[in-house]
Amino acid sequence: MEEKELSGWEKLVKAGFDLADIVVSTFAIVAFVCTFLIMKFDVSGTSMLNTLKDADKLLVWHFMYEPRRGDIITIKDPGYLNKNIIKRVIAKPGDKFKIDLDAGKVWVNDELLNETYIKDPGKTFGHYRDGGNWDYPEVIPQNMYFCMGDNRLGSSDSRWNGIGLIRREDIMGVAFVRYWPINTFRLFKFLFWSF
Repeated sequence: MEEKELSGWEKLVKAGFDLADIVVSTFAIVAFVCTFLIMKFDVSGTSMLNTLKDADKLLVWHFMYEPRRGDIITIKDPGYLNKNIIKRVIAKPGDKFKIDLDAGKVWVNDELLNETYIKDPGKTFGHYRDGGNWDYPEVIPQNMYFCMGDNRLGSSDSRWNGIGLIRREDIMGVAFVRYWPINTFRLFKFLFWSF
């Protein structure tokens, strides 16, 4: 039995349905990715200088993510900023932790961290020496993370008792790429190598 050839009008209608199917499928895939795998994040402030600048735009992976030391993470609003924040994981659960506020040095598991990414390395931690700090635990408790901004002289982070240790459930995901401004495009983490 031969297939009937479609008229011009029928071809147009079929092409319209095919296009609608492609558009709906594309939107469904994008919605799935944006809901369950990746989200956008706009940097606000200078706490991550020189690594990140104000108004940088990032993509954040949040599906089945387990924070690792050195990761740049996004964190739910700690309650007083009216915005989500971005910091670097310095110590994770079970890590032995020590910080020298006067020298601006950090030890994790008795090893001095080589923090090449921080702004103004070797300087003191400024106002944190004057009572803004709190008594850090020697060992980071389960489900908690010690996080700091790369701009140690201008970051509200785990050194301050208003933020303190970050709970695992407050970590939104890991920044893996800066896509804007386009001339500063940078891949921070190879996701498929880190699980």
